[in-house]
Amino acid sequence: MRNKARNSSIKLIGHSGPVYGTCFSENSQYLLSVSQDKIVRLWDMNKNQNIVNYYGHNYPIWDVTFSPHDLYFATASNDKTARLWKSDHIYPLRIFAGHFSDVNTIKFHPNVNYLATGSEDCTSRFWDIQTGKCVRLFKGHKGPIYSITVSPDGKTVVTGSEDKTIKVWDIGSGNCIKTFDGHDDTVYSLDFNENGKILASGSSDNTVRLWDIDNLRQKNNDDSLSKFYLQ
Repeated sequence: MRNKARNSSIKLIGHSGPVYGTCFSENSQYLLSVSQDKIVRLWDMNKNQNIVNYYGHNYPIWDVTFSPHDLYFATASNDKTARLWKSDHIYPLRIFAGHFSDVNTIKFHPNVNYLATGSEDCTSRFWDIQTGKCVRLFKGHKGPIYSITVSPDGKTVVTGSEDKTIKVWDIGSGNCIKTFDGHDDTVYSLDFNENGKILASGSSDNTVRLWDIDNLRQKNNDDSLSKFYLQ
């Protein structure tokens, strides 16, 4: 299970296909990994060993994320579903079905009661994890969605797309409250800073952009929100 490479890295061996997603637990004692082999693997970081395998997806798994406090984890797959898991169950607790193509990206709401997903079908969905039902459908992108995040205050979902835009969605109303134009190619990564005032986006245009979300909340009609441009 453990091989030290010449650069002093540790190789975790177990998957039989490309690995598309990884996620550490909050205490960094565990690591999840997902792969083309359709398996979710849980690794013990103290021993650097694969301790549990999780089964359920029928096609490659693109993304994985732990919930806050590591109570659950969730996966997004080429089989058009997202799934909810607990570490002590090898099969999923809940299947979220509704997207019409790959579920590319997934993120928990801060209160752990909801999941946000982004799909190849150009939509994002917001799911109740207790019922498995979609409670919000966000439509507006003109290309597949490859990145998603939820604001720390739990009020907005943000999506990044192949259409080169970032959209900010109000969870309460389901409306798009802002579209950010600035990237010249697909937006593959999104993340908020701790207080939720700045959003970072990464794109295949070789740039990172930082967006002033706090200013957006105060002035929804302000178009000059990109404060920094990193290349």
